[in-house]
Amino acid sequence: MIAGWIGAARLDGAVQPSAIGETEGIPAEVAGPRLAAAAMSVPTIEGPAVDPDLMGRFLMTRYYIAEEFGRVAPPPDPSSDADPMILASALSTGVTIYDHRGCRPIATLAPKYVELLDVEGTGKLRDGRIINVTKPCSCGHSPCYRQVPGGVKWGISATMRPLQPFRTISVDPAVIKLGSMVYVAELDGLTMPGKAPWGGFVHDGCVIAADVGGAIDGAQIDFFVGKVAYKQALDARKKMRHVTVYDGAKRCAESRHWVAPRIGS
Repeated sequence: MIAGWIGAARLDGAVQPSAIGETEGIPAEVAGPRLAAAAMSVPTIEGPAVDPDLMGRFLMTRYYIAEEFGRVAPPPDPSSDADPMILASALSTGVTIYDHRGCRPIATLAPKYVELLDVEGTGKLRDGRIINVTKPCSCGHSPCYRQVPGGVKWGISATMRPLQPFRTISVDPAVIKLGSMVYVAELDGLTMPGKAPWGGFVHDGCVIAADVGGAIDGAQIDFFVGKVAYKQALDARKKMRHVTVYDGAKRCAESRHWVAPRIGS
């Protein structure tokens, strides 16, 4: 047996006195070469190579702009984590939200809409204004918000970059560094919902860690999809619940052209 031969071998090619089996009774000058040849014929067994850029398996959730006045989306699939869109309207007896600078009132909104807004973090009011959550505050309602400058369609991330559907992710900064490029294997090759310029393209798997969220903890990424309908379309793809995440510095080097610059605070 090969195992017996290897166990009997010494570095000098001789046979140990305790050698048995095929080496028994064979002169050392004959057995030595046989043992060396047998040892060389044993295949090396190695574990699978680990990609140094692999960060692990992550839970992937989706977030979107909460529109104050919009259509009611169909009831979500009970097996998914989709949220129903809420048709909301402003009420004089509703909840007032405040600017993070000086507690200046921004708008008075229906309570159900404010609940959704606090979860999603970005909203579009019925008058067209886009607002973003900022931080907890001591105003009449917490958290506080900021009004996004004109021309910014989807809101602003925590790194002061415009949110980009299907490109921005929210992360736990203790796990993924803010501002870093990330490659999500399960996104690569998938056609995104919607139409150009924001959707309808085949994804290359590259996203940017530009946002944070109070509910994002550990191995989780929150994928900004823009609209609730797009969220539901991706929720229907069961394999998108957990994804394989890599450091995208190398894989996404050619995708840096779409990373939006920072804007003023």
